[in-house]
Amino acid sequence: KRGVHFLECPVSGGTSGAKAATLAVMVGGDKEILKRVETVLKSLGPNVIHVGPVGAGNTIKAINNMMACVNSCAMMEGFVLGVKAGLDPMTIYDVVKASSGGSKARERIPKALIPRDFEPGFKAFLTNKDLDTFNTIAKELHVPVSFSNVAQRYQQAALAAGLSDKDTSVVMTIIEKLAAFEVPKGKA
Repeated sequence: KRGVHFLECPVSGGTSGAKAATLAVMVGGDKEILKRVETVLKSLGPNVIHVGPVGAGNTIKAINNMMACVNSCAMMEGFVLGVKAGLDPMTIYDVVKASSGGSKARERIPKALIPRDFEPGFKAFLTNKDLDTFNTIAKELHVPVSFSNVAQRYQQAALAAGLSDKDTSVVMTIIEKLAAFEVPKGKA
């Protein structure tokens, strides 16, 4: 009655995306209302995407972050195995970049894993929260999920080790402990 409207607008892209104004904005709510405020939201990033009614933004963000986390965990398992097997870390990066195993997760190799820089871009406790959200939605909808549960166990191990405020890629240190091997610090 008063002309007040609501849109939910979860974002993806981390602190670096916020600083660079390159966030992806997932908008749940009335599409006509979005049209009125789209220019304001584009100040956050160029990708402002209407995803459905209110609630859909939260769901799609949980899906996106689950997929990013699962990709990252798989990449870190492969990375630790490769370095332990004697492969050069940047060779692993180059091959994965040029091959079918590539994803944005591979960019953590030169930026975080090789230099062992786990300063937060997206904190482990936030990843764990998003995986909780994803798993709750899956349970409510009776969708069997497996990979998100494995990824969350890694995140929870990082939290238990006191690493909740480190970047989510700190999970590599948990994988290293399980593999009884530490990737040597280097420069990419």
